[in-house]
Amino acid sequence: MLTENDVQDISRLVNLLNKVIEYVVEEEGSDLCCKGILKSLRILEGKQRNGFPNLYNYIMDDFRMMVERGLYGEQRIDTIKNEVCKIIDSNSLFYK
Repeated sequence: MLTENDVQDISRLVNLLNKVIEYVVEEEGSDLCCKGILKSLRILEGKQRNGFPNLYNYIMDDFRMMVERGLYGEQRIDTIKNEVCKIIDSNSLFYK
């Protein structure tokens, strides 16, 4: 069963991941390099608990791809990325 803290973390992650996608679309013109983030959003929005432990890998893979494409360095995206990592790292629901 999800705790109140889990529900809050899920909600915050959904909002932050949507902001990441908005940023990538603004910079790249599409969300093609966000496949893991899009998959993570489906898992979070559907509250698919069996998929939660995979979120870390899905999201970090996309963040690495964004680094390779040069989509870091702006305070806006760096702040969002740091907040996403903080939520994932602080809640054992999101990693194996």
